[in-house]
Amino acid sequence: MLTIAQIRDYAIGRSTFGGYKSDDVDVFREEVLETCEKLFKDNQELIQKLQVLAAKIEEYRSESDEIREIMVTAKKTAKEVLDQANAEAEKIKGDAQAQVQEIMKEATVQADSIIGDTNRQIEREKEQLANLRQEVSGFKARLISIYREHIELISSLPDEEAPKEAAGEENPSPEMPVEEAHEADPHDPDEMKNASY
Repeated sequence: MLTIAQIRDYAIGRSTFGGYKSDDVDVFREEVLETCEKLFKDNQELIQKLQVLAAKIEEYRSESDEIREIMVTAKKTAKEVLDQANAEAEKIKGDAQAQVQEIMKEATVQADSIIGDTNRQIEREKEQLANLRQEVSGFKARLISIYREHIELISSLPDEEAPKEAAGEENPSPEMPVEEAHEADPHDPDEMKNASY
């Protein structure tokens, strides 16, 4: 696979008439095409990975919302348990005071346990979301780097020029009349090949 430096430093031999040797240009063109195809394939794979990561982020966001709802429900449940314990305590005054305190203690432990479990689950989800964001950020940086290399590769491709006419010649070649002579289109591979002869 060609590097940017190899493309930039590639020396194409010139023919006896001053143009590039078509064989050298064809070989170089094939190598550049292979490199571009590899970059395009890598780019497509990276885009697919980015789509998977984006879907994961969306999934974690959804789970994070569900966890928040669970926490709200847990707090509400804990409050209801405490309120119920208070109500029961009011009914069982006197001799049952010890029993009421035990109920309150259990309710508090149960509420603390629910809230603690929910908070731990939220922290785990936050860590996973932070890791996923970091992966997406790294992936984005790699993708931008590949795009930059691709742009540099395209920018470094040489512009093909048709051989200049020798001073005093009426026709560029004996077979071609003056009115048919024209510069080779750098985007047409057949014309570039003809211009190199």
